[in-house]
Amino acid sequence: MNAVQVNLLPAAWMRRVEHRRQARRWMPIWLTVAALLALAQFSLRFRTGQAESALLSLTEWTAPLRTIERQSANLQIENARVRGLLDRQASVEQPDLPLGLLQVVVEACRAPAGRLRLDSYQMEEATAAAATNGGPLLAAPGRRLILAGVAESDADVSEFVDKLRESNVFGVVSLEASHSDNARVGASRAFQLRCETATSPASRGPSNPPQS
Repeated sequence: MNAVQVNLLPAAWMRRVEHRRQARRWMPIWLTVAALLALAQFSLRFRTGQAESALLSLTEWTAPLRTIERQSANLQIENARVRGLLDRQASVEQPDLPLGLLQVVVEACRAPAGRLRLDSYQMEEATAAAATNGGPLLAAPGRRLILAGVAESDADVSEFVDKLRESNVFGVVSLEASHSDNARVGASRAFQLRCETATSPASRGPSNPPQS
């Protein structure tokens, strides 16, 4: 006859024993995984510390270069400012620029109330218009004033042109160029004007007396 094994232990106690046996089996694996994770975390922190140290060293090494770059940019800005002042001074100090014309231009600049600035003045000799079919010259030689500057808007430029025309000093006031200029703070329009002094028609000479 076969012997019959009878388990008299409670089922709950048997489950606890089985759980402990499974825990002892998996414990080495859990410990190994925890050790690997700790090692990976330590390695990551170590590499992060090295990267931060290298970045700090690189920042300290490039600090003089950034200082030189800022100084170079400041020098370029100062150079542009000084060059503009010199060009403006050279334009204003032209020996052939009549003070009367300059006064008219200054008064016209005051009309936009600080929203317009002239950067250069240039005086040229305007030639007489060509005669056609032996007729009289259209205008006698005069002077041409080239004005260049910046304004906040097209309306300011138009107001400046109107003031020059109202002065009755210039026979022609023409806007030759106008474009956006966002590189300057507070100014959005760069312009160039051509102003010719008012002249009277030049006759060819005395006309022939009437024949009888």
